[in-house]
This record gives sequence, C-alpha cells and structure tokens, in this order.
Amino acid sequence: MRNILAVEDDFLNRRFTKNLLLQEGFQVFEAKDGPEAMAMLEYKEINIAILDINLGANKDDGIQLGQRIREKYDISLIYLTAYETSDIIRKAVSSQPIAYLTKPLKRADLIAAIELCMNQQQDTNLQTLVLKEDDYNIRIPIKSIDFIESEKNYIIIHSQDKIYKLRSTIKEIMSKLPDDLFIQTHRAYIVNIAKIEKYNNKNLQIGLHSIPVSSNYSAHVKNVFLD
Repeated sequence: MRNILAVEDDFLNRRFTKNLLLQEGFQVFEAKDGPEAMAMLEYKEINIAILDINLGANKDDGIQLGQRIREKYDISLIYLTAYETSDIIRKAVSSQPIAYLTKPLKRADLIAAIELCMNQQQDTNLQTLVLKEDDYNIRIPIKSIDFIESEKNYIIIHSQDKIYKLRSTIKEIMSKLPDDLFIQTHRAYIVNIAKIEKYNNKNLQIGLHSIPVSSNYSAHVKNVFLD
C-alpha cells in the first residue's frame, strides 16, 4: 500500500504536499491537527505520516502527535519544520522518525524520505505480520506462527508464544504472508510450511494439532511437503 497522511495546519502548505504526493502516485489523506489525525487513523490504513511540527497555537505540536501515533500504530513518521534547532531535533528523535525535513519543502527530499520509509517497511514486513487488534496495531513475528484458522468473521493465529483472535479473513491474511513460507491447506486453514511434521491426503500434523487438508489443496500440499 502507498497510503500517506499529511498533517499540517496551514491549508496551502498541506495542499502543496498533497498535490506533490498525488503526482507521485500516492494515496493521500489530510488532517489539520492532532485530533483530526488520530480520528483519521481510526478508520484509514496509513503507512506513513508526514507531520508538520508546528500545528498552531495552543495545540499539541507534531512531535507530541508523533509520539501518540507511535504508541498506538506501526506507522513511519516524517517531520516537517521551518525551524532547525538542536532542542527540536532532540525532541523529534524520541519518536524515531525516518526523516526530519526543513521548509521550504523540496520534492526530491520528500520523495527520498518516503522511499526510505517504504524500503524499511518492506524489510520489516518480510519478518513480521502487522495486524489490528482492538484499537492497536500489533506486530507478530512471521517465523513464530504455527498455523492460522478461520472462525466466522475472525481468524485465529496460533504462534509459539500466544494465540491471537482478530477480525479478518483467510484471503486477506494469505495476501500478507510470503508464499514461500506459508501454504493454504483448506478454505479455513493456513500453515507455516516449516512447522509441518507429517502429512497424508486428509491431514497434516503441527505439534499436537491435526490440520485438515481439503481435496482442492491436497496436490499442492503434497508437492510442498515432498519438495
């Protein structure tokens, strides 16, 4: 995904950033302050937040907003500011932004920062699965997952350390997993290939769990298991 949230109290600056990003093919959402940004994050799946540090008088600044976002969401941060003082930089670093850009904003600098975010996220996504649990995004190490099963409108992720129950679908989860590590065995089951201990045409075994193998997936499971 390429969803970006631009938070800037000045309408013209915000619209300039939005238009620049739209030209680069990103999906852009806007907010003028912290409360509007946090409300947006409740129902939009955002990958990167670009935060102006000065969001107006008597309001939380962009760094405070960034800290709140990092506490609740797994989102990369880029800060924008017209001021480049050591005190502001020290405060900004505490929320671990990917980049800190000064105004006037340069297209090349912003696009380079976003590409850095995306590359870092791609590397991280190869190792973890990021999903929403209640009001929070959670990060599950991919290699710790044993298998995943569907239960009505929920999926249950069985990992080495914990069982997670989340609102999602098998199709959605499968699209987020590397297909060289996971395989679907049934319309309601996905398994970690490395965790398969034994297999026959109807079931496979992972620890104490017997996982069904349906006829639609049997040939593929056999090929993977015997590979």
